[in-house]
Amino acid sequence: MHLVTSQAIVTSPGDVTIRIGTPRGCERIAVAAGHGVSVPVLVIGSTADDACTPSHTQRLFASITHDRKQLHMVQGATHYYTGPDGKAYMSEAVGVVGDFLTAQLETS
Repeated sequence: MHLVTSQAIVTSPGDVTIRIGTPRGCERIAVAAGHGVSVPVLVIGSTADDACTPSHTQRLFASITHDRKQLHMVQGATHYYTGPDGKAYMSEAVGVVGDFLTAQLETS
């Protein structure tokens, strides 16, 4: 399993390959690793995120070279899903993850 986040690239449970503390450093590492990901990928971004900007999310998604990938942008959400609609944004993201995982289980 590969999990790529703004903070880490995880190649298997409990195995953090790289951790970079700055968003720009994270982006470079994540985008550079994208071509090596061969498993289904879900990339979730937030349109009001000023730490991992929507363009960062788009570049990460584009760097994954296979077609078994999905992009979801949470409209209006910030980096930490804060503000009066934060719970709704988080619920949306969790629902997308659940749907993605269910679809993967159904196709395997």
